[in-house]
Amino acid sequence: MINLLWTFRVDRGNPDVAAKLKEAIELRSAGRGVLPTTLGDERRYNAFMRLPSFVGAAPQTDGGSQEQMEVATLAYLRGQYDCYSPTNEEYAAACAALGVVLAPPRPPSPSQAAGSAPGAV
Repeated sequence: MINLLWTFRVDRGNPDVAAKLKEAIELRSAGRGVLPTTLGDERRYNAFMRLPSFVGAAPQTDGGSQEQMEVATLAYLRGQYDCYSPTNEEYAAACAALGVVLAPPRPPSPSQAAGSAPGAV
């Protein structure tokens, strides 16, 4: 989910990102997972797999060869991603932008509330 929130932040104009984030939020809200995915899907909404469309987004990537600009852009995006920690407000804003109405949070299960026993699976 963090990957999609970050990608929505840096690639808001991509309808594939918005659709996948909306799907992920709705699935998570219903208590379901969002995996598996395919490489074909990832190529539509994963910023790191769509690197050429971001070339020029990083500071000082003008000039140099295409490969140098891609390397600089990848390093810039990776640095941004590594420092990214979405806030509840950002999550709520993404939900609002996508028109997602979240169900009220479910109470924790007894094992989550009490903590798992050591060695429990």
